[in-house]
Amino acid sequence: MVKRRAVPIRRGDIIMIAGRYQLNWNQINTFFPPTENSNLHRGMEYETPVQQALRAASSPNVDLSKWNWGAFGLYGLWGFFNGCWWAFLIALFIGWLFPIPNIIFGVFGTRWAWENRSWLSPEDFMQTQESWSIWGIIVTCLNVVLLFFWPFWWISFISRF
Repeated sequence: MVKRRAVPIRRGDIIMIAGRYQLNWNQINTFFPPTENSNLHRGMEYETPVQQALRAASSPNVDLSKWNWGAFGLYGLWGFFNGCWWAFLIALFIGWLFPIPNIIFGVFGTRWAWENRSWLSPEDFMQTQESWSIWGIIVTCLNVVLLFFWPFWWISFISRF
């Protein structure tokens, strides 16, 4: 029985779920197939995906000081989906266009996303942040255009009356 602690699992161990249902190793192999260069067939411990993620996080080959356009332009949504749920609350109470949170999230966003969410690999992390960056740049450009044209539209609207 395991409560709130990590326990190493070896191939061939009997794993019971809720003390009643036995987990078959064929089911495990479906999701975590053994690799050719591993010691799985010899009954030695193997590295779980969580352990792989922790190992990757301890020595990332990711530039954590990189500006994050996704966090800058969409910090509320970006934070919600990147493990920084409190960014959504900041966006909700402060607003989307207030510049100080945008700048702070742009500067620290990459580091916060890396530290606050589990990633499959550094490549997965970079690919996800690149997608967010594209949308962040698009939204930022649209906001600038709207901010520029808003006074002209408002003046033409008022002059009709």
